[in-house]
Amino acid sequence: MQRYGQPAILCLHKQSCSFLPDSTKSGDGSHLPDYLQRKDLNDNPIESPPQFFVGAGANPNADPIEPELIKCAKKVQAGAQFFQTQVVFDLDIAKNFLKETNRYNVPVLIGIFPLRSYGVAEYFDKNVPGVKVPEELLEALKKAKKTPDKKERKQKYNEINLNYFANFIKELKKTTSAAGCHVMSVGYESIIPSLAEMVK
Repeated sequence: MQRYGQPAILCLHKQSCSFLPDSTKSGDGSHLPDYLQRKDLNDNPIESPPQFFVGAGANPNADPIEPELIKCAKKVQAGAQFFQTQVVFDLDIAKNFLKETNRYNVPVLIGIFPLRSYGVAEYFDKNVPGVKVPEELLEALKKAKKTPDKKERKQKYNEINLNYFANFIKELKKTTSAAGCHVMSVGYESIIPSLAEMVK
């Protein structure tokens, strides 16, 4: 992805590798200073460092939120120029996170994940730490699952997702400082054009 012709890079992990014994766990932001120091992995100076628009991950679902905000502050201090968040289904959680991160004066992209089936929604609700699917959305998808005709069931899933996430995005646009949303539509890319049309 690019911003005004400037390559953007999203820093999420620094996995431990055999040739990088000092690498650290994901999410702590400790990898960002390496770029600012303009040195390569062997501690040699980089004479003409690349110009990146550097982003970092963030988790609005963290509870309590304070430790996550401390991490965000460290990432901004280390050079993060935007945040891209994990999946958020709850509008109030997204709004609160955006309110709290206004102090950092960096763009925030809220992560959304259209749910192509009730099974996917149930998995998120039960197995992804900190992520809760709102009850009304879960119930609507559960009801749609009972539709016997496969084509009609898919159409109902589409309608539920489009209505929910279009309203979600419109509310963010109207009432918050969100720079935008990034859509994680794994196996459900077909919904993106309709969703984009509804919120433009």
